[in-house]
Amino acid sequence: GGTFMNEINIRKINDNYPYDLLLLADETKEGIHKYLFESEVYTARLSDSAPIGVFCLYPVNVDTIEIMNIAVSEQYQNMGIGSHLLAESFNIAKDQGYKEVIVGTADCGIKQIRFYERNGFIKYDIRKNYFTDIYDIPIYENGIQLRDMVMLRKTIIHEIQKGEKADYSQLMTVWESSVKETHHFLRTEDFEYYKKIIPNYFPNVNLYVIRSGKIINAFMGISGDNLEMLFVSANSRGKGYGKSLLLYALDNLNVKKVDVNEQNFQAVGFYERFGFKVISRSEKDSMGKDYPILHLSLREGKTAIEMIALKFNECITNRDIGGLSNMMTENHVFIDMVNNRIGGKMNCIVHAWKPFFALYPNYQNIFENIVVRDTAVIMQGYSVCSEETLNNCHAIWVAEIVNNKVALWQIYSDTKENREMFKL
Repeated sequence: GGTFMNEINIRKINDNYPYDLLLLADETKEGIHKYLFESEVYTARLSDSAPIGVFCLYPVNVDTIEIMNIAVSEQYQNMGIGSHLLAESFNIAKDQGYKEVIVGTADCGIKQIRFYERNGFIKYDIRKNYFTDIYDIPIYENGIQLRDMVMLRKTIIHEIQKGEKADYSQLMTVWESSVKETHHFLRTEDFEYYKKIIPNYFPNVNLYVIRSGKIINAFMGISGDNLEMLFVSANSRGKGYGKSLLLYALDNLNVKKVDVNEQNFQAVGFYERFGFKVISRSEKDSMGKDYPILHLSLREGKTAIEMIALKFNECITNRDIGGLSNMMTENHVFIDMVNNRIGGKMNCIVHAWKPFFALYPNYQNIFENIVVRDTAVIMQGYSVCSEETLNNCHAIWVAEIVNNKVALWQIYSDTKENREMFKL
C-alpha cells in the first residue's frame, strides 16, 4: 500500500466537480450544492486518470473547518485511501491556521464513526433530528432511517497556556490518573506519599497546560533547563498532547534535561525519540526511595554520523555527483521506495543519480525529524520538486554509515507500519 499512496495526487479544483464521487457521501445534488461552492474542494487522482477520491472543506469560523463530504470511488475503497485523504485534510487545515477539523455523520453509521475515531476524531455533540429537518423526504441507509447526526472533532493544534494557582487541584487530578496508568511499579503507600508532596512543587516550577474548554488534559513543569514534570491524563493519551508540550519546551523554553523512572519504559522511549540520551543513572529517586532514576540530556549539537548523512543529502540537493561519489563506500547500496536495489558505487552513480538528476533538476529532501540509532541515521520528512509526482512526497530515508562513509541509502514510504518499525 505505501508506494501506491505516493502516486496519489491531491489537487484543489474550482469546477468539473466529480458528482459521481460526491454522491457516494451525500444523497442529492441539491444537498451537495448547499456547501459545495463555499467549500474548498480537493480531488485525489492516480496520474491523470479520473478522480478516485474527493473531500470538501468548509470554513466554519477562524478556528474550525468542517469536512462536508469525503468519498473514495468504490473500486478503491478499503485500501487506506480515506485515511490518506483525512491526513491530507489535516495538513491543509493546519497550514491555513485552523485549530480543529470537525465532521458530522449519521448516528447509525457505525462504520463511518469507527473510521473517524480510528483517525483521531472524538465525538463531542449530537445534532438531533438533523436528517429529518434538512431533507424533505426520509433518508434510509441499510434500511434504517437517518435522524440524528453525530459530530466529531480532531484537534490539530494544541494551544499551550501558562498554569495558574487556581489550576493546582486539576493538575493533581491529571497527575493521579496519569501515574495510575503509567507507573504500575509504584507501591500504594509511595503513591499516597507522592500525592501529598507533589503540590509543594507546583509553586517552584513554571507550569504549562493544555485544556479542552475548562478541563486540563496535560501539563508540564519546568525549572531552568530541566523538565521537572510532564503528565497526560489517562483518557487523553495518544492524542499528541505530550508531544505538543515537549516540542514547545524544546523550541521555546530551552529545556535540555529530564529525569525519568527507569521502570517507566514508555516515557524513556518517548524522550529518546526527541533526541534525549541517558547520561547517568541513580539507584534511588530524589526522595531516597528504591525507584531507579535515569538522567537524560539532549545530545549537544549533531553527531558525526548525522553530519555525514546530512552532507550526503546536501550533495543530492546540489546535484553534486563528485561529492556523492566521495561519500559512498565501494559496495554502496541504493534502494528506492518500491524496493528497486542498485549495488556498487559506480552503478549507483551511472544508473541511479545521473539519470535522476537529469529528470528532476530541482529535487530536494526536507527532513523534519532525525534520529540516530547506532550506525543508522533515520530521517523523516518530504521531498520538494517541480515534478508533481515527486512533490510533497512523505518518506523515511535511512543512511547506514560505515567508516565515515555512506554504505546504504534507502527510502521507505512514511506509513504507520514503517514509523513503528523505526520507532518514530
